[in-house]
Amino acid sequence: MLIGNLRTITGLSTPRQIKTILLISPEPLESLEYISGIEVICHQEAKPEGTATVTFNKVEN
Repeated sequence: MLIGNLRTITGLSTPRQIKTILLISPEPLESLEYISGIEVICHQEAKPEGTATVTFNKVEN
């Protein structure tokens, strides 16, 4: 069951740098629920000015 869409933007990285990024949602996970469909897009430029670091859009069921 899809509960929402989460987007996290982190700061500038260097080529081939390995970064740990925490994906934090305001929604609690029930027992036996899991996260899937994680997509990572890597850019080497800085985060655009005024862009939120974390956004969560809840899906109404």
